[in-house]
Amino acid sequence: SIETATTDVTYGLEMSNVPAAWDRLDESEPGTGASVAVLDSGIDDDHEDLEVDGWVEFNSYGWEVDSTPHDATGHGTHVAGTVAGAQAPAGGGPAYGVAPGVSLYGVKVLDEDGSGSFTQIIAGMEWATEQENVDVLQMSLGSAGTADMFIEPVRNANAEEKLVVASVGNDGEGTSGSPGNVYDALSVGAVDSSETVTEFSSSETIDTEADWEDPPDDWPDEYDVPVVVAAGAGVESADSGTDDETALSWGTSMAAPHVAGVAALITGAL
Repeated sequence: SIETATTDVTYGLEMSNVPAAWDRLDESEPGTGASVAVLDSGIDDDHEDLEVDGWVEFNSYGWEVDSTPHDATGHGTHVAGTVAGAQAPAGGGPAYGVAPGVSLYGVKVLDEDGSGSFTQIIAGMEWATEQENVDVLQMSLGSAGTADMFIEPVRNANAEEKLVVASVGNDGEGTSGSPGNVYDALSVGAVDSSETVTEFSSSETIDTEADWEDPPDDWPDEYDVPVVVAAGAGVESADSGTDDETALSWGTSMAAPHVAGVAALITGAL
């Protein structure tokens, strides 16, 4: 962790210049006024550093399930913590949430084993797009390569002035995944504390006509993913199944919520 004028923060927040943004915003809870929908395995709202303001769950058929906030794998809770963990964590460690004042929506589109169907995930995207006050769709999930079924829901979200932040995948050199590969999404790769690209993260040049079945006419002939990188190695965030503990995780899944949180800070300040 790193000591700053504002507070003790994780290296991921320092790398994204979050403390300076907090100081400039001069808010008791930076991110207030913005909303982020975390499409993932759920959120454990029993964790003291997290407050879930909205919740929905979809099954593999894309049907809404009656449930309360929960997270069997811990993945979504860790991601949500990076987006919106409390500025003064209950466990007493460094601050790890980029936008602690943000309104947090849990959109459970991954099952108890961490997998989800395309139908399930797209249903969650459609739901988040329909929520007028959701500003950012945070998606630390996806499938390898290009997947045309993600194009329309990403563009629909953009049309409603919502940003789709998606991790680019963890398959190593020369690989990337969807929905991060959709040109209209903000794709995110991972670096470590020395700002070196991790072994599991990578970049790829997408040949629009060759790699997509039916790409939109307004896309360029080729483009590079990811668009940005953020901390994704040994990231400290909320640990599901505990009241106030944190855990370290690795992946572009951990990088993307840093970016979603920064987007929320900017949105809340507008």
